[in-house]
Amino acid sequence: MIDIQKFLTSYFLLSLSSQVPTSNAFVVPTTTSTNKRRDLSVLASHSIPEVFFESHLHLTSIFKRTTAADAIACEILDSLPESATSSPELHSSYSHSGIPSSQAPFMEQFLNYLQSSLLENNNDGADGLMDETTFIDRGRELLAISRFQVMENCQWSDIHTVVWNEIDMIRQAGKEDTGALILLPGFVHNDLVRFTQSQVSDPLQWLGAQDDWSIKAYTSLEDAAPFPAIRLLHKLTPAPTGDTSEITTMTEEDAELDRKVDYMYEKAEQQVREKKETKVKRKQRKNIHHDRPGGLGFGA
Repeated sequence: MIDIQKFLTSYFLLSLSSQVPTSNAFVVPTTTSTNKRRDLSVLASHSIPEVFFESHLHLTSIFKRTTAADAIACEILDSLPESATSSPELHSSYSHSGIPSSQAPFMEQFLNYLQSSLLENNNDGADGLMDETTFIDRGRELLAISRFQVMENCQWSDIHTVVWNEIDMIRQAGKEDTGALILLPGFVHNDLVRFTQSQVSDPLQWLGAQDDWSIKAYTSLEDAAPFPAIRLLHKLTPAPTGDTSEITTMTEEDAELDRKVDYMYEKAEQQVREKKETKVKRKQRKNIHHDRPGGLGFGA
């Protein structure tokens, strides 16, 4: 797994360039499902663990590696045969050389959306700003993304297989504060939220691994996303509480991250102030225009 945290940090915090780097990322090209029965099984809700696991035998080995010792899925999985380690046709298509020029616009568009969402939604607290801790937490979630995949015009079964392979690889890496963002340009179905709940979040609970993961589906309808996407975050650690009594030393890496977080918050504050100033100036210009002789107002 290639870590692209530096790429995210530079993109979100430093705003160095609108050009998306073409390194340190994975891409999955367009895939087409040839197993229509499997595609239909993915669409089902599968509220019963037995039905879910028996419907996805090709991922049994991944499920077994993910399950906790006392999970309710243990007995079910023990009765199922081992499956292939992964899906060769998907993993062999990963590119280590960077994002093809045809895929780069999708990356840039979604990263711009995430950055804009972070700043535009920074209005929940006093003076139009969200709580600083919440703002930092959301920024840390973005920085935790260490892997990208782009899947154009894919099928339900393709997404299902890729998501669980991502979960397996991230879990085996064993690192905290890591994750993946799976972009789905051209995917037109409206059930992505239900899909992630019934096909990812619920099974993780049956496997006893739900506390290690945070799963989010982005949709155009509910999140105003430019296209659908799924975010997987693994073992997010709590943000510092601000209690310096437990802090003995700060590494240069921590200090650099602290400076970047401060930059994020200052940028958000500046943007809120600029928006307010722009509204005031527009209102003043409007009032002046109304008060002029012959204007739309009643001043004469």
